[in-house]
Amino acid sequence: MSTINQIIFRIRVFGIHLMRSVSRYRIHSPFVYRVVIYGLRARLGRWERVCLRQLRKDIRRSSTFSSVDAGTGVSRNLSGSQLVHMGISGRYGRMLYGISKHLRPDHILEIGTSAGLSAAYMSLGHPGATVTTIEACGEKARLARELLDKNGFSRVSVVHGYGKEVLDRLIEERYRAQMVFVDADHSLEGTLDFFHRLISLTGPGSVIVFDDIYWSAGMHRAWREIIRRRQVTLSLATFRLGLVFFHPRPEKQNFLLRL
Repeated sequence: MSTINQIIFRIRVFGIHLMRSVSRYRIHSPFVYRVVIYGLRARLGRWERVCLRQLRKDIRRSSTFSSVDAGTGVSRNLSGSQLVHMGISGRYGRMLYGISKHLRPDHILEIGTSAGLSAAYMSLGHPGATVTTIEACGEKARLARELLDKNGFSRVSVVHGYGKEVLDRLIEERYRAQMVFVDADHSLEGTLDFFHRLISLTGPGSVIVFDDIYWSAGMHRAWREIIRRRQVTLSLATFRLGLVFFHPRPEKQNFLLRL
């Protein structure tokens, strides 16, 4: 999809989302209402803001290095400022923080570390959780590990490797995650492939959060296919993040949210 077509697509799906979405005042499910209020609308405390401000500052100060995109194989130089810009924004980082804080998962899994910002948000949400984050680019993994250690995120483990290969190892080890954040391959096939593997790593009560569900037509199609799967009993879609739950429920529910 060309850049122009991608922009047109995003404008169109934004309009559709805006027309069909509901505010928190029209949510009648107590569980969903609590996820929205205490999770997606959570606010950071003063200490959390200080920690994240320092981490962003350290990322911005990092030296330029050569990064190879795992999906395309294209190499390019990345500066610290570019890494901060590529990382999760404050608004959506707070959502990850809130989901982690509200659901209190014991094990959090992330696919696509980048410089470690999103992993930091989730770790701050529930400091007692162990966070495993996977990064295919060796230089990004090295930098994230170094900066997370420097800033005291001792319960975050950075794993260098291709997402699908690492997930296969975790399946063999019978690893289980109660919260997963996927910010990696944004293609239709890649996203569905991740989801199929993650079914074996999650279970009742787990949540998988997908980033950029309206990034492209392929990503949007992957999201629509995922929420139709029988294992998914509840889905929540903001304009950027998509959450799927595996709670035992009498009927499937899909929400488009206006936050």
